[in-house]
This record gives sequence, C-alpha cells and structure tokens, in this order.
Amino acid sequence: MNRVWYYTLDGAEKPGPYSDDELVRLIQQNIVTAEHYIWMVDLASWIPVRESIYAFYLNEDPFHPDDPSDEQE
Repeated sequence: MNRVWYYTLDGAEKPGPYSDDELVRLIQQNIVTAEHYIWMVDLASWIPVRESIYAFYLNEDPFHPDDPSDEQE
C-alpha cells in the first residue's frame, strides 16, 4: 500500500497529497529540503525530513555539511 504524504516548511501551507515516489522526487529536486516537515496519517505529528527515512534522498553530504568555518582560505 502506498502512503500519502504532505509537507510543510512553516506550518501555513501543507502541499499534498504525494505518494512515496513523488515525495522522493520532490526531495531529489530540492523542492522539499532538510528544513521541511513531512506527515502522513499514521504519524502522530509532523517530523523533520532530516530525521526521517527520506533523509537518504537529501542533496546534502552528511559527512561534509556546509560550514563556512571549514572552508580553506
């Protein structure tokens, strides 16, 4: 059974519904980012994308996060 997802950044807008595959595409296209929250009916509350199984699809390198203090001069 395919789940139905919604996402939000500020709690005001809640676009959806999206299937698992559609949510993955939105993340890969950087439309949904680590700062967004996702929700489906089986969840008690909204969860951050970065703390979900979908964090795997984020366009971020977890081993080398963007940190200006790490940049070489």
